[in-house]
Amino acid sequence: MVSAGCLESDFSEPSPPPRASPHDERVRSIIFDLRRAAGSDQPAWELGGAVCALEEAVKARDAEQLDLDDLVDMQLAVIEAAHVVLHHHTAARYVEDIGIGLSAVIKLLKRWACGDGHPLAAGLSEEIRILRNALHNADLHVRRRERELTQQHRRAACLFEEIFGPDVRGVQ
Repeated sequence: MVSAGCLESDFSEPSPPPRASPHDERVRSIIFDLRRAAGSDQPAWELGGAVCALEEAVKARDAEQLDLDDLVDMQLAVIEAAHVVLHHHTAARYVEDIGIGLSAVIKLLKRWACGDGHPLAAGLSEEIRILRNALHNADLHVRRRERELTQQHRRAACLFEEIFGPDVRGVQ
């Protein structure tokens, strides 16, 4: 039974969602990258890439103003990624630089949302570069430590083999 309030159009095919603009797709991609950084085993590397994408989006000629929902989503994603990066042991030596840069990223997002014609003005570019450099250096330290651990494991395996012989692993 159809209620009196239903119209024939209620039963028609749903209309397709509006097509996302290049701006919307770019914003969604940046948010995705920031969230990926928060869940990554290489958060400094991922956050650095997301920050680069953010800068490029702001510099784009067709950069529209951020709406409030996008601003909040981006700010939360930045905070989540920063939390993970700052809790990684290699970030300890770069805390001040990461703090300077994260503050600049939040200012940039606010300026982008306000429609400021030049959101990267007033030294924000340099401060964001400090962040990207600190993230890059933290990532290099992680990679260096991983190489050192791999080399230590190889040396230990060689020593084990030298002491017990090459056939010790095949013996049951």
